[in-house]
This record gives sequence, C-alpha cells and structure tokens, in this order.
Amino acid sequence: MKKKTKAAVDNKSQKIIEKFSRQGKQYVIPLLQKVQEQDGYISEKAMDLVSEKLNIPVSHVYAVTTFYSYFRLHPIG
Repeated sequence: MKKKTKAAVDNKSQKIIEKFSRQGKQYVIPLLQKVQEQDGYISEKAMDLVSEKLNIPVSHVYAVTTFYSYFRLHPIG
C-alpha cells in the first residue's frame, strides 16, 4: 500500500512531507501548510502519507486538517 499512496501524491509534496517528517511529529501543522501551498489543498492521499511518515493516526491528521479553517480538503473551483 505504501507505493500506491506515494504514487498518488504530487512529487513536490512528497519531498516536502519527507523533509518535514524528519523533524518530528510536532511539525504536522507546518507540514500540512506546505503541502497546501504546493497543491492548493490537502488530499486524502497526502493525509495518509503524512500519517505514515510522522507515525501518527490518520484520524489525528484529519482532525488537525478539519479543525483549522484555513486548510482545504478540496481544490478551489
């Protein structure tokens, strides 16, 4: 399943996730901000990859994403 998740996430976003995941779990919000800057929104596949790389439940990533109103789950338009 790991290959399927990675393939569905934009290459630049994947690099961002890889970079920030090395800094620790406390970087979940800045990481999501960078992914959204790159893609325009936070995709389900990006949340899955963030969860995997930070070793936190996807439910936590989803909770953070939906708690803050500036995160988008769908592209604008």
